[in-house]
Amino acid sequence: MANCLIGLGSNLGDRQQMLYRSLRLLDEHPDVKIHHSSSMHASRPVGGPAGQQPFLNAAVRVESQLSPEQLLALLQEIERNLGRERHERWAARNIDLDLLLFEDLVIDSPQVQIPHPRMAFRHFVLAPAAEIASDMVHPQIGWTIERLWNHLLTAPAYVALAGPLAVGKTEVSQAVCARCPARLLLDIPDPQQLASLAADPTGHAWGAEIEFLQRRATQLSVNQWTLGDRWSVSDFWFDQALAYASIWLPDEKQREFRQLWRQARVHVIAPKLLVCFEWPIEDLAVRIERRGHLYEQSWTSDRLQRWWTVLHELIFQPDVGPVLRVDARHYDVAVTEVLAAMQAMETGKIE
Repeated sequence: MANCLIGLGSNLGDRQQMLYRSLRLLDEHPDVKIHHSSSMHASRPVGGPAGQQPFLNAAVRVESQLSPEQLLALLQEIERNLGRERHERWAARNIDLDLLLFEDLVIDSPQVQIPHPRMAFRHFVLAPAAEIASDMVHPQIGWTIERLWNHLLTAPAYVALAGPLAVGKTEVSQAVCARCPARLLLDIPDPQQLASLAADPTGHAWGAEIEFLQRRATQLSVNQWTLGDRWSVSDFWFDQALAYASIWLPDEKQREFRQLWRQARVHVIAPKLLVCFEWPIEDLAVRIERRGHLYEQSWTSDRLQRWWTVLHELIFQPDVGPVLRVDARHYDVAVTEVLAAMQAMETGKIE
């Protein structure tokens, strides 16, 4: 029997009765056994059309003999039986059943995504889940539900954007901050310095990377950080410095640089959420060429791929914390995803 976690939500009709009915249908299945169900939590809708009613959310911990695909199909069948219709993403719905965790499995296919890709930073998911499944572990992040919940409650209101060169991190961060009360942190190096680095890495790489590291550390310094409800959004992630070092510095200098990075990292704010912007490397190389910046022309497809491989490993190593993956090719979608994630992190219980 597999240990699984399921999230439930409703903001149409008799919300409480709809959650009870879905639990009853789930429990009636011969291959599913409900062990614990949470209390119901009211929350404001996140994303989607305006004017929606508040949600009621809950979580249920079950044991199942079904495969992940079969269990997901069962949840979708229950939704259909209860009248769920899918027209618009994040629209109002009478019932929403999400398979959040299935043992320690990680599945990323068009049909099934486990763990649920947004569960790790959503208040309305973690609040009920922490009641009944605090010991369950997110297999990608390596944190328990309890730790994810505590992180959501205590981490500074800071979102960091990471991704390859030219994916639009600066433009998206500016748009996000223009649409909500947020402080914008930009990492904009001197183009002449970048040109010198690209032309002569041996002579300029060490000095440039140290300067970049110090500038980012200053912006994210704990000593200069003002805690509060206002969000901060940066178009960079502090740890991405290691990916750049892997491209520009020889092996012996990379070891020295990593030591300096470790010393600085102790004194910087870690993000509540890291947003990973993704773009096919081949298409990105074409975009860089069309932009026509001379200091970017040294970023061939091969160099971009090597840099992205290192960054991807850094982002998805255990213990980094919650990560949201975003397709950066669609600007409006990327902005909406980041804004919705911020809303989901701050949406608390309402009456």
